[in-house]
Amino acid sequence: MELPAEVRQRVEELKNKLAGAGEPGERISLLLRLCEELMVVAPEEAEPFGTEAARLAEECRDFFGLARAAKMLGDLAFLRGDIALGQKFANQVMEAARAINNRRLEGSGYYLLGVADGATGRFDKARENYEKALHIWEAEEFPEGVTAALNQLGGLFVTSGQPGKALSCYQECLKRSLAKKETYPVAIHNYNVGLTLVLLGRWEEAAEHLYRAIALSEQHGFEGLRCNALNTLGELFLKRDRPDRAIEMFQTVIAAGRRKAIIPDLFIDALANLGEAYFRKRDLASASKVYAEALAVCAESGNRLGEAALHWRMAELELANGQLERAESLAFRAYELASALGLQREEAEALRVQAQVLAERGDMNAARQRFEQALGLLANTEESYELARLRLQFGRCLFRAGMNQEAVEQLRKAARVFRMLATVAEAEEANRYLFRLELTVDQETALLQAVAGLAALGQDAAKFLDQALRLLREGLLFTESLLMVDSRPLLVHGSPDIDKARALSASPEPQATGTSLYLPVRAGNIVAGCVFLERTEHLEQEHKRAVLQTLGNLLFGAVQELAAAKTVPEPPEIAGLQYAGVIGRNPVMLRNLAIVKRVAGATVPVLIRGESGTGKELIARALHASGPRMGKPFVAVNCAAMPEQLLEAEFFGVEKGAATGVVARKGKLESADGGTVFLDEIGDMSPALQAKLLRVLQEKEFERVGGRVPIKVDVRIVAATNKDLAGMIDQGLFRKDLYYRLNAVELVLPPLRERREDIPELVRFFITRSSREFQRPVTRVSPEVMAIFLAYDWPGNIRELQNVIERAVILA
Repeated sequence: MELPAEVRQRVEELKNKLAGAGEPGERISLLLRLCEELMVVAPEEAEPFGTEAARLAEECRDFFGLARAAKMLGDLAFLRGDIALGQKFANQVMEAARAINNRRLEGSGYYLLGVADGATGRFDKARENYEKALHIWEAEEFPEGVTAALNQLGGLFVTSGQPGKALSCYQECLKRSLAKKETYPVAIHNYNVGLTLVLLGRWEEAAEHLYRAIALSEQHGFEGLRCNALNTLGELFLKRDRPDRAIEMFQTVIAAGRRKAIIPDLFIDALANLGEAYFRKRDLASASKVYAEALAVCAESGNRLGEAALHWRMAELELANGQLERAESLAFRAYELASALGLQREEAEALRVQAQVLAERGDMNAARQRFEQALGLLANTEESYELARLRLQFGRCLFRAGMNQEAVEQLRKAARVFRMLATVAEAEEANRYLFRLELTVDQETALLQAVAGLAALGQDAAKFLDQALRLLREGLLFTESLLMVDSRPLLVHGSPDIDKARALSASPEPQATGTSLYLPVRAGNIVAGCVFLERTEHLEQEHKRAVLQTLGNLLFGAVQELAAAKTVPEPPEIAGLQYAGVIGRNPVMLRNLAIVKRVAGATVPVLIRGESGTGKELIARALHASGPRMGKPFVAVNCAAMPEQLLEAEFFGVEKGAATGVVARKGKLESADGGTVFLDEIGDMSPALQAKLLRVLQEKEFERVGGRVPIKVDVRIVAATNKDLAGMIDQGLFRKDLYYRLNAVELVLPPLRERREDIPELVRFFITRSSREFQRPVTRVSPEVMAIFLAYDWPGNIRELQNVIERAVILA
């Protein structure tokens, strides 16, 4: 790899000196300095120098030089995942240090033994060795050693579920390194502090530390650390219910793993995280492919801890696929591996998935036993995402079994932790179950608690309001809803009477009939907008004024925020178009939006072409939201590079009995009935699936995998690609008949470099959103920065601009 200039210069100077050195002692010293220079930025180049230093030192019986060389070689062995070799070097350090009674180097031996113990799951022994090293180095007044031992103890506390203790260790490390102005240690301790803050739910602080680690790593060429920070930052975004942003980060790390630029453990972790992100997006085919690759890397590197974690993740995936026997087998294997390694958290995860399988089989008693066993394993750990997820799923199981009181207890504990951690999707699910349970006892209290719980998450205004309106519909027994500001619909579900809502919008007070409810969203004398709920069936229902006023108050801030976010006025030719986010004033985009509005009510397929990051899914959602399918499902399918059989099962679903132990499962097409299916990266779909998709477009029916009964569906197909489909047709890679079917209406989105007039408006929008999300008082960019933005070509388009702004806001 290309070395940073300052490192390259020092290395060349040392090599020149080495070439002229004759004395063994001088050669050993220069070899060790070369190894030390290269360890961080180019470890594969460092090892030969360390090996030669160790050989010479042993030959000369230079125990001091031998201990130093063995220490560096041990660090390098652990870095590439060779635990056995690392332990061998650790023992060599101990022997050499004791031979010359060097306490400082003896501390290094204990330190390396701690690394070996930690890597093989002997955490108590690892902690003991690190504490021995710490005490020796404190007595020897060796500050670098003290920092290293504290750093490793922090890692053990993280592994054992004690992030609070870990944070204290890491903050002390960062304080020491900042005082000494050490570049690499400051970068790595920023990373560790960020990692721990993620676990504690202090995500705004976490993001700042992680981005600082990334910035230093990029500046100084610390590729491994950069990838570690990106991986952890991706985990943060995944927990904040931003899977697309997380996927970008995981893919960057994985690309480095495939180049062998990072250690196998990090490569495995990034693959597992990417699988989790796809799983959360319900892209089960992509998740399966990624998990399989991760498992292969585990086998190659001998990473048993990663193997245990992957098995329970894969079990959860098979459960979602309806493959109960496969899920049960994988979960049992995960438990076996975790038990053998003494990994209590992984044991608990395996038991959690086993419990879900048993619950799916209807064996609630056995499922409850597994859940309780898993809770017992985590009883002595601090509150965490993993523990809250376990409680959520246990509460869900108890709810299904009719054990309502016990379900409420577990769900309340889970909801409290999820709110504290701001894990949006899980908190919303816990709230939803609590709402259903409490709705039967006190409808109005349940509704207020549920909406207040959502508001406490601090999520994006549009997401909060969409979920809040769903709760209002469910809790107050309505089927359709409308959020309106200044007579302009912002969020619509179903087909409410917009004219009737407009007629009521002048009233500052709630209005209720047997079929509708008008609710002004107000705080004091200020009205931000209104909510209109409607149903076809007449139902006499009393609504307490105080409850409705409180609901209006809870929605007030988010309605103001959403209204402010719609910063682009709608031109007359696309009045009524429903879309989220800032589009801008570029003429080509406005023409595209005008087409979207004209064809939104039709059923013809639409093909959206454009480079990655130009907003193809945003336009697809605008099509869906602007027509009669609004309020029905919008289901996205990623067609990219998936094995045909996996994508087919995800697309069409699976019939019960298609294979041993398989239960029936709906596919994306069936789930989207009445709505829209968005086929992203359609150019990557296999020829066989292209033929089956053509049949769906022609006949509006399909069969599940393993099924023989045709299933009729009413879906609109919207496809997107960044490829030249016409060229692919010429190469025989894409069916011409399917192309013409999909291309009934074609939209071509311009790249950002061709719509520079929109950049200032996009910048303002992303600054506002990022400042709000990460609680930073940033309001604008300087004219100099805006000039740079306007001159840059933005190969990653709007997505790249968004990421740059987000990072800058956090670091500002």
